[in-house]
Amino acid sequence: MTVATAFSVSVATNTLDTSLFQDIDAESSTQKHDLGTKVRSLDGRAWVYCLHDESGVAAVAGGPAVVAASTTANTVTSDTSDGGVTGSGFVGIYMLAATDAYYVWIQTKGKVLSKVSTTSVGKSLSALADGYLDAGTIGTNEQVATALESSTPQIFSFPAVMLTDN
Repeated sequence: MTVATAFSVSVATNTLDTSLFQDIDAESSTQKHDLGTKVRSLDGRAWVYCLHDESGVAAVAGGPAVVAASTTANTVTSDTSDGGVTGSGFVGIYMLAATDAYYVWIQTKGKVLSKVSTTSVGKSLSALADGYLDAGTIGTNEQVATALESSTPQIFSFPAVMLTDN
């Protein structure tokens, strides 16, 4: 049994519903799965296999991944403005600081450690800025996660959040 130590939490590969040729916490310059391949763990977390397109903004481990403009749904970027209307097109959370044009797994469901600005427990979060989640306005911004822990105001921290099922 191989254990991948994803940014969020260890993932024993024998708890996944699909065999992996690329670990959850790894990137690859060569495609090892079909784009859009989905994997689920026994604890309810889920990931999707994507191509990372930097779009001028470096990916951050724990940061939001959105659909890159003028691409397929399985090409992602951390540039939230490139994802269409700010706060929309959310795919999930990066497991690592991805290299441009590399293939990665993006967590789409379940508990994950995410880069978040100031928030408190129970707050709805949106992908409003490059590299982190922030409190959004319900009815205005796409709510992508709920904070399970508080984060510190002066520094970005990585509190646990629960991703909204998308």
